[in-house]
Amino acid sequence: MKGPVGAVFFVVALAGPAMADRVDPFLGIWRNPAPSAGDVARLEIASPSYVSAKVHGWGQPDVDWGVNGAVMMGDTLVADYETPTHYIEITLQPPAAGEMVYDLQLRLKSTMRTAGVLHGTLTRAP
Repeated sequence: MKGPVGAVFFVVALAGPAMADRVDPFLGIWRNPAPSAGDVARLEIASPSYVSAKVHGWGQPDVDWGVNGAVMMGDTLVADYETPTHYIEITLQPPAAGEMVYDLQLRLKSTMRTAGVLHGTLTRAP
C-alpha cells in the first residue's frame, strides 16, 4: 500500500514546478497600444498556481472588468469575464519578445450569440 501512494506523490511533486513555469511568461502588466471600443486596454496577470493565474482586465474606454481566474489550455492562457450584458473570453498566446497576441470573443448574455471577435497584440509594460 505504501508503494502506490509514494509513487503518486513523487509524480505530482515532479510535475508541479514544470506546470507552474508554463504560466510564468504571462505574468506582468500588458497594455494595448491602440485599443478600439470594447477591446482589451490592459491586463495585469499575477498569482500563478501550477496551470492558473489571476487576471485583472480593463476594457476600452477604461472599463474595469475586475479580477478573474485564468487557466492554461494547451499553451494558451484563457480568462473569462462577465459584464451586465456580455460574456467576454480572452485567449492569450504565449508571449514572445515583449508582445502577446490575444483573441477576444464577446457574447450577448440574452442570446449567447457571438457579438464580436477581436484580435490584437499587447505589449509588456516597463
